[in-house]
Amino acid sequence: MDTASENVSPDDIAAAVAEVLSGPPETARAWLAQQAAAGVAEAQALLAQMLLDGAGGPADPAGALALFLRAAGAGHPMALNMVGRCYENGWGVAANLAVAAQWYLQAAEAGSDWGMYNFATRLMLGEGVEADRKAALAWFQRAAELGHVKSINVV
Repeated sequence: MDTASENVSPDDIAAAVAEVLSGPPETARAWLAQQAAAGVAEAQALLAQMLLDGAGGPADPAGALALFLRAAGAGHPMALNMVGRCYENGWGVAANLAVAAQWYLQAAEAGSDWGMYNFATRLMLGEGVEADRKAALAWFQRAAELGHVKSINVV
């Protein structure tokens, strides 16, 4: 499969992404940009991560946030969590723990183990939300049930 120039269906995206990510990051970034422009949420989320990290080209935190938001709009769990991370850490946007916590909750509700962990951490620390240790423990437990190692260590 010539994944560098081929527009793949959503059913084939996982295999194509794995193939493309095993090559040079510049090639992966270009291919993901094509797929992201075509509206493939997985490609939007992965390209956003590359932009955030500066993989395959210059870092662009604001561009990363824009792509995470597009993928989050499609309900992509990792993207929902990463929008929260952007707001927590001030990547491409002013840091805002209350907004970060809202995104983490959405990610958690979408089934993201990292979203569960991050929301639980905000609840435990009372950062961006009112502290609620009981609710935090429940989210840590849900993430642990999914195999999230950091959450397993907490519970």
